[in-house]
Amino acid sequence: MATMQLTQLPTHPEPYKQAIFLSLIARCFVALVMLFFITLTQWLEWGGMMHHLHWEKLFSFYVGLLILSIISMLFKKTTAWHLLIIFAVDACLWFFVLRETGGAMNPANSYYLILLCLSSLVLPLGFTSFIFLLVIGLYTLLMLTDPHSLHSTMGWHLWGMWVSFFIIALLLSGSIYYLSSRLRKQDEAIAAFKAQTTRDEQLILMGTIAANTAHELGTPLATIAMLTEALDRDNADIIQTQIDRCKQSLEQLKKLPAQSGNLTLSSQDFLAQLENDLLLIKPDCQLAFQDEFNQSITFQLSLKQALMALAVNAIDACQSVVNIHLYTKANELIFDITHDGTPPKHTLGTIGNSTKDHGLGIGYFLANASIEQLGGTVEWIDLPNQVITQIAIPLA
Repeated sequence: MATMQLTQLPTHPEPYKQAIFLSLIARCFVALVMLFFITLTQWLEWGGMMHHLHWEKLFSFYVGLLILSIISMLFKKTTAWHLLIIFAVDACLWFFVLRETGGAMNPANSYYLILLCLSSLVLPLGFTSFIFLLVIGLYTLLMLTDPHSLHSTMGWHLWGMWVSFFIIALLLSGSIYYLSSRLRKQDEAIAAFKAQTTRDEQLILMGTIAANTAHELGTPLATIAMLTEALDRDNADIIQTQIDRCKQSLEQLKKLPAQSGNLTLSSQDFLAQLENDLLLIKPDCQLAFQDEFNQSITFQLSLKQALMALAVNAIDACQSVVNIHLYTKANELIFDITHDGTPPKHTLGTIGNSTKDHGLGIGYFLANASIEQLGGTVEWIDLPNQVITQIAIPLA
């Protein structure tokens, strides 16, 4: 069973790319600075520990860091897993570089804090925790493999640095992750507000166009009504019926502001009115209703109009009977509109997308907007040989 939600929030993988780029810059900068000081120390013969460097190993580790940087920038689509692997390999390579260049005494171990900050900023909590434990484990391993940490005075100093590093890493990871999660939620709320504002602007525009159209249609309808008197009786009756129907629709449009409040009907009367309205629009359609609610419904007129629009689209798509099923589930009022036609595309929530040859997608757009304003949702469930348009409205 495939379920399609009409409104979907887009995903934004750009922060992963930015984190990779920032880690590349930091990695190259720290590596160059450390290489400069190692070369300077060797040249000036400072520090006895630097006399026995294995330059072949150190060069291979630096080449590994360079290859990691190149590979990380080649990803066209970066995910959280890519970033986790890159940070983990980066931390391990830095462990070997630090072990060859002073171990825990090398101040370049602070680069681990940069990895922690970047992972806390963009990665999920589980991935951030893994990087945190990996970094602390590698730093501890540096301490255990460093002979200077066994001496009394220097050992206290190095273990004090380890405790300081642990506390700073924990505070940085926790605070940055908390702040970044708050910012992500705010960004999502702003994006949803912008989408809502855009949709409201479109609704206002269509409302203005509808009002102007209703005003402009009055005169042509009156003219057509006068001209039908010169036609034969049968054709005149058909045309007059259609004109009366147009006038009734215009009258309903004029009465909309007065009908903006809540209406209460029994579920049987509600479905009966819905059936009559649908038969007026589609006289030849075949409808079947099933009412398992059997209670009074308090609703707004926008809900009825939205159901009308979705049902009409189902009638146009179906090949036989359209079934409308009313029931409750999980404190929600459910309308299932079932037909044997083709399911719509998930992009039908925007104007200009329609499966019909001359459709504009306005019906789906307005129906979804009206139902979302009532706190409900619209879903299309694609089953074998049938499609269900499911409208869920909170009972409250």
